[in-house]
Amino acid sequence: MTYKNILIPTLIASFVFVSTTAPTFAASTSTKSIKAQNRFCEQLPALRLKLLEKTDKQSVKVENQMNGRVVRLEDRFTNRDTMRVEKRTNADDNLIKNLAALRTKYPDANDQIAIASFETTVKQAIETRRQAVDGAVTSYRNELNGITATASTTKQAGIAAYKQMVTTLLDTAQAACVNSTNILVIKEAFKTDLAKAQNALKGIRTEAVSIKSQVDGYAAIRKVAVENAEKAFKTTVETARTTLKTILAQ
Repeated sequence: MTYKNILIPTLIASFVFVSTTAPTFAASTSTKSIKAQNRFCEQLPALRLKLLEKTDKQSVKVENQMNGRVVRLEDRFTNRDTMRVEKRTNADDNLIKNLAALRTKYPDANDQIAIASFETTVKQAIETRRQAVDGAVTSYRNELNGITATASTTKQAGIAAYKQMVTTLLDTAQAACVNSTNILVIKEAFKTDLAKAQNALKGIRTEAVSIKSQVDGYAAIRKVAVENAEKAFKTTVETARTTLKTILAQ
């Protein structure tokens, strides 16, 4: 089960009271606090503006965070790729120099054949190792990008669900004010349900950013793949080196 498949049902369940039940507004016959009723109704337009502006800002913030994270990842990937290319180039140059030195030191025809065989084996081992490392790195990066995108999508979905909840509560409260119906009860229910929505949003946002364990897991997979490639390379090269030494010593 993917990260997205786990979080999206959680998101839906967190806001289930929005879509399956009406806000918890009970009937009331209280008419004592006319000023409080009026004040609540007068503040609704400003409250609507404040709450909806806040959700819009949160959405923009999540989008900016996502874009910033993508840029940082790409910069990091580019730097790592540059370092890897430089390291490989230096290794290739050193191999060429060492092989040239061997050919100069051992001009005998049989030795030259052995050196050529050694060169072929080493170059094949190098290519095999590089392909394995590149594959592990690419797989890790794809997973990392996917996790990052899913976390952002989940947070955006949570914000959208929260915004819909808030809009419903505000519309219900506004209707009560227009009809002068159970305003104080509406006010208390509004506060209660708004707190529920805020807590649900907070939980989803927290869960969405808790991706470290997944990142660590994929990093561990990459590490094992790279280590295995390195071990196989060393074994092949050591065997080829031993064979070459035996021939050159004759």
